[in-house]
Amino acid sequence: MVKLDIAAVEISSRCNLKCSYCGRQHMKRKPGHMPMKIAEETAKQLAEINPEQHITFNVYGESLLNPKAVDIIKLFKNARAKKVLHTNCTIYRPDLIDAGLWELVLHVDAIEGERYKVAHQYLHNGRKIPSILIQCLVSPETEPIITQFIERFLRFTRDAHREIIIKYPILNPMMNVTQEFKGPNWKYMDRIPGVVFAGRPYQTRGLDCPGLDKAVYILSDGTIILHCCSPNKELAIGNIFEGIEHCLNKPETKAMLKDYPNISPCKECIEKSADFEREKTI
Repeated sequence: MVKLDIAAVEISSRCNLKCSYCGRQHMKRKPGHMPMKIAEETAKQLAEINPEQHITFNVYGESLLNPKAVDIIKLFKNARAKKVLHTNCTIYRPDLIDAGLWELVLHVDAIEGERYKVAHQYLHNGRKIPSILIQCLVSPETEPIITQFIERFLRFTRDAHREIIIKYPILNPMMNVTQEFKGPNWKYMDRIPGVVFAGRPYQTRGLDCPGLDKAVYILSDGTIILHCCSPNKELAIGNIFEGIEHCLNKPETKAMLKDYPNISPCKECIEKSADFEREKTI
């Protein structure tokens, strides 16, 4: 039996936003929703494998655009792994509250207008979800949006005891983040209850990439890939109906894991990460 830390399920590869820093900008495959047949097979196999950490519902799209999203999440009730949904916080689904999630992550990097009210609805009504996080990816582009969101949100809701996680961008060339950003001048926010700064800027270190042998990603059409930085199935190893374990044990998969520094997109990521390191030392 294979051992995995994480499995990611792409409930939908469609999205209602166009963020310039998102790796989805590289995606050329046809977007679509995951059919129930593929979701059922995925849930069945992951119940047997039981990833040690969690099953996350997101890869290259907004899961809640799929009308069957909540039904799909409920299929994974037999898996012991913690179930986590990432959403861009543009859609409020009241039925999501009873879907059996362990964590709901509300990404507000692209929040505009009054979408802070969507975050409030989940926080106010989502008491059955043990963990609800508001997560921000700070960059020069997103800083004004995030600042506006936090100010409006904290004025609007009394649920600020739920954490607002402010993250810095992963310097990942495949996600259009290739320059270091040291963060905004938000020192005053350290004193606001519920606002948490998570870490500091860091870059993808190619040869220490943690994802290839510890996770699988099941795309909306059933394709299994080895890493999320594979928008066009460059790191595909098979299809869910072949079986996750079978695909991981294929000779060609093992060869890919062994030689990934020379395989696209890993090669480009490693080279650009090395360029970044050289620039820092000059």
